Amino acid sequence: MNDNEVRLIEQLAAKLGTTADHVWAVLVRQAPIEAFTDLFYVGLIAASFFAVRAFWRIAYKKGSSYDGEIWIIPGVIAWGAWAIFSVIVLIVCAELPTLFLNPEYWALNRVLATVGHK
Repeated sequence: MNDNEVRLIEQLAAKLGTTADHVWAVLVRQAPIEAFTDLFYVGLIAASFFAVRAFWRIAYKKGSSYDGEIWIIPGVIAWGAWAIFSVIVLIVCAELPTLFLNPEYWALNRVLATVGHK
């Protein structure tokens, strides 16, 4: 960290009524929690994939009393919704490796974003 970043952390700590060391320690401890939350979202993607896949298989099951063409539009909508949801979650979870491997960097970015420094 350079002097400017240290000064920004100290200013943030002063606004919060605590020390810069405490603010920094809290942010670094928060990184793994954030990482596990992101992993949970990735798990939701996997679960939703299997749910949509099961829906698709049931809809097209041989011997079904439903005409297969009836299920094409709901199936496409379900896969499209799953794809959009997955892309959004994966974009949000893009920082997952940083959270696990370098929590100090994540904490620094969080502090800089909080004080509006780019």
